[in-house]
Amino acid sequence: MVYVESYGCTHNRSEAIEFGEAMRHSGISVNSDGETDDTVVIFTCTVITATENHMIRRIRQLLAEGKKVIVAGCMAEVQEKLLKKMFGDRIIITGISSYGKNYSGLKTDVLKIINKKSNTGEKFKATTSNQGNYAYPIAISQGCLGNCSYCITKFARGNLVTYDENVITEKLKKGLNQNIFEINITSQDTGVYGMDLDGRPHLTELIEKLSYIEGNYMMRIGMMNPFGFLLDREAFVKMYSLPHVFRFAHIPVQSGNNDILKMMKRPYTVENFLDIINDLRGAYPDITISTDIIVGFPGETEETFNDSIDLIKRIKPSVLNITRFSARPGTEAAVMKDNIPGSKLKEWSRHLTSIFKKISTEENEKYLGRNIWATVTEHVKKGTSMLRDINYKPIIVKKILPVGKTVNVRITGCTPSYLIGVITDEQE
Repeated sequence: MVYVESYGCTHNRSEAIEFGEAMRHSGISVNSDGETDDTVVIFTCTVITATENHMIRRIRQLLAEGKKVIVAGCMAEVQEKLLKKMFGDRIIITGISSYGKNYSGLKTDVLKIINKKSNTGEKFKATTSNQGNYAYPIAISQGCLGNCSYCITKFARGNLVTYDENVITEKLKKGLNQNIFEINITSQDTGVYGMDLDGRPHLTELIEKLSYIEGNYMMRIGMMNPFGFLLDREAFVKMYSLPHVFRFAHIPVQSGNNDILKMMKRPYTVENFLDIINDLRGAYPDITISTDIIVGFPGETEETFNDSIDLIKRIKPSVLNITRFSARPGTEAAVMKDNIPGSKLKEWSRHLTSIFKKISTEENEKYLGRNIWATVTEHVKKGTSMLRDINYKPIIVKKILPVGKTVNVRITGCTPSYLIGVITDEQE
């Protein structure tokens, strides 16, 4: 039996699921119980040092348990020498560029270990470090058009390669056939989808095509950098009014200071970013805005850090991903001067986290007493369900309901990260 697990981005999880399906079609059994499997394929992430260290610990753990390990994903692609130095021939390394058509290269490596085909029919489950299995990820492209000075993912994924929209459509239909409600549209940068073909973004056209497929589902459109959005702001804003589209926009700004953005090689300004947020909020006042901040980029000062704080206070995002700068091998930022001490990184990160928690709590308190129609997306704890409204706002109710069930919820409480409600009405 073979067990597959993935870490990091939704794109990695999408590839893990596709690989599992490809193996089953080849007659190789993929099990859902990692405790009983001898062979593990791990789709790794190496976006920051902390993640890299976690991957190393996980590989060591699997080897200590007597597992045969195949390392795939971004770490296998860009840090093969490190992995070989640490683990030698105890693991097989298969980077992204070695996957082959329909994952034939990766399947060959699995066969090297198991040396025979198993029976089909086992349920496949790809685990992930940050998400359950209620959402179905669909990668629409690989790579990006950026050249950020801090990013190692660019080395792993390369330049933008757009996937065929007909293939994407079939993947969506496959997810719907599995009674999946939440569809995650993902890539390294969804906003530039299609730009490798004729220089203009095609994401809005793709989403429009997908949104008219019949079924009980909603799509969450994944991260898009400001650059792509700015190329056709009106069309991107309108996209969130399409059927089956959550009003959720993940647009990473990374810094609230233009000088830092230049050093990061991010091709936009803070003012550009604010224009995008104003456009979105002007059309959809309650839209969920998610953004990212890198704390302690080389050359960061108290003044530039305060610019990031001021920006977050101004836009009041619903989701804020805070990352302490981590020098990644081979990147321009790794050799930049004026590195920030670890103690200062921790101090700034904690300070910004505290500010954001206060903001998010105050924003969530505005929902108290409201009645909201929302749909069950997953079961999170014993006896509880997670629901999402049209704006992807997370709502917890103390009742197990079928995924895809729509109910009316009165908001009775909140935390910094989610709302708490009681059911007042249900759709038939």
